[in-house]
Amino acid sequence: MKLVQKGFTLIELMVVIAIIGVLASVAIPAYQDYTGKAQFTEGVTQAASLKQAVVLHYGTQGVCPNNGGGTVGDISKSDQYQGAYVASVLTGGANGTCTIRSTFKNAGVNPLLTNETVTLSANMNTTGSVNWDCTSSITGEEARRVVSGECR
Repeated sequence: MKLVQKGFTLIELMVVIAIIGVLASVAIPAYQDYTGKAQFTEGVTQAASLKQAVVLHYGTQGVCPNNGGGTVGDISKSDQYQGAYVASVLTGGANGTCTIRSTFKNAGVNPLLTNETVTLSANMNTTGSVNWDCTSSITGEEARRVVSGECR
């Protein structure tokens, strides 16, 4: 009489579980880095939304807007620019270099972004053109993991 196997053996099940474990050990950190970059992008987007208003204010007033205490021109108070991951967006600067700084929240964000900042700096020059630079307070290996390329 021939014995017919029904189901999987213990070894086959353990091999499948081991393969799933290896895949998870690679996928979970990659996913965390992906979500960190997506959260970082919100900070850049929140800051970038004020570029035009900052340039307009500087062009008409001759000084960089400082919205830390209230509304300046078309730029509202910093707490009105909050997002899911961004706590505040501040504008400021002096001597022809205006800045827009997004600060990430201290909870509910990727741990590498907690209380960190992303800064857009505008170098206003006499020819009327504006050059924007992006920098981040995150450095080293952490920057490679969550900071977008233009801000490293």
